[in-house]
Amino acid sequence: MKKEIETKICSCCGKELKLNKFIKNRRLCKVGFRKEYKTSYQSVCKDCRNEKRQNTLKEKGMGLYDNGKLVQIRRKYKKINPNRFLKQTESKLEYLDKHERFVKLLYYDNTWISNYGRPVIKKEDGTYEFVKGKQNKITKEIEYSLRKNIYIKTKKAWGYKQERVSASSLVIQTFIVNYDMKNNTMCWHKDNNIDNNFYKDIYPVTDKQYAAIKEIYDREGTVSEEKILEIVNDIQYKPDGWNPWYWRRSFEGVGYIGDKIDWKKEKAIYRAWANIIQKCYSPKVHKTRPYYKECTVSEEWKNFQNFKIWYKDYKGKVKQDLDKDILFQGNKEYSPETCVYTTHFINTVFEDRGSKKLEETKEGKYKIFMMIMGEERDLGVFDTKEECYEAFEKRKKEFIIKLAEKTKKKDKIPECQYQAMINWEVKAKE
Repeated sequence: MKKEIETKICSCCGKELKLNKFIKNRRLCKVGFRKEYKTSYQSVCKDCRNEKRQNTLKEKGMGLYDNGKLVQIRRKYKKINPNRFLKQTESKLEYLDKHERFVKLLYYDNTWISNYGRPVIKKEDGTYEFVKGKQNKITKEIEYSLRKNIYIKTKKAWGYKQERVSASSLVIQTFIVNYDMKNNTMCWHKDNNIDNNFYKDIYPVTDKQYAAIKEIYDREGTVSEEKILEIVNDIQYKPDGWNPWYWRRSFEGVGYIGDKIDWKKEKAIYRAWANIIQKCYSPKVHKTRPYYKECTVSEEWKNFQNFKIWYKDYKGKVKQDLDKDILFQGNKEYSPETCVYTTHFINTVFEDRGSKKLEETKEGKYKIFMMIMGEERDLGVFDTKEECYEAFEKRKKEFIIKLAEKTKKKDKIPECQYQAMINWEVKAKE
């Protein structure tokens, strides 16, 4: 005989639901001379409780939004590391004008994108050529087929796949600060000219915002940037389910979660995000680790939802560290353009703190050690400190190149990290 499933009627929605849809309460009661736990269930189901909570948070958030205390979308452009620019003297390409710049795409094979949306690839013979694009029949956007370096989770290794990507999306991810990557799935081109992909003439927007901008354009024949930003910040054009409460800079005064968090699935991602925010903006962290005082987090990564998208694409299954220094030496910003996940061993190799140990011998000479994961590696005895530093720089460089070749051969690191490692400049300082 099957056991009858116990149910309960929710006092809010009136639905008859299984008991596991209600929050269980247990309290210790005295029964005669004994004490035992009694179980009861709350009268309102979990879904109704969550909905009520979301509505309460939304009401609170609306008050903050009206007072201008929440994140407001501003027109911002990214600061690009000079090492990513392609020199015209090297490419020998004809530029559209003096303002055109080509920037290296970190996860695309030998590919650069210009601020006008023109991709360039470097061929095996060392020459450069423009990539030919095709118009998408549905969106009418210009798209290109590019070879992308991706982490294949089933193989736990890096590889390549051919990917079709629009010119506008490449320009947005390279040049424009995108506050909401999750919901900004559309792109508005100035004067509705889809062929115009100049970075100052395109705007990442939601489908509702796009429709509102398009309506004004169809009616008036033009839409100013001020009007576009007004629409982008208008609550009526926010995505369905958008809650202003999640756009409070509630974490260290700078970070915001952007949307609900699924704690069962996203706890590890949140911890990784919270860690970099705390490193850069927590006074408590700076007391014990003052070297993080000069570090910052990019505007995009201040939104947890943006960080989550990048994390899922580039974080391997094995235990790894988030590193901001390897791709660009001396970098102080955590961002999707400057960070890479790598093994803890590789991460420690590039740390300057405690990377070497210098000792003076009884004979008045100098002995130097290279420190890797706390292990001393004897590099020899020299007459002067300068000779010690030269030896350290040479041996450390050799060690890094060997490590890069070994991990690249096993497809354990992306191409951009490999290139950064073999081109790393070792500096020995006292």
